[in-house]
Amino acid sequence: EWDRIAASIKKKRVVVTGGGGSIGAELCRQVMALKPSKLLIIENCEFNLYKIEAELRSKFPDITLEQGLASVTDKVAIDYFFAQFQ
Repeated sequence: EWDRIAASIKKKRVVVTGGGGSIGAELCRQVMALKPSKLLIIENCEFNLYKIEAELRSKFPDITLEQGLASVTDKVAIDYFFAQFQ
């Protein structure tokens, strides 16, 4: 059902948590290929966040990419990112 997935992501704002890990990074790549309006990557490892951000910015320069350095267990940080990202 790739067409339905693509339709649900295209021109929408998408959040990926754990986006710097192996599975999360691949999910980010696939989401970006479906042309969301924005992608917010939340990751708790600064280096992994940097790596995936650099890769995605070079491959998808026309899509807005935002990043958040935080653990998903940090409710205050997650609430902040969701409020900013809306």
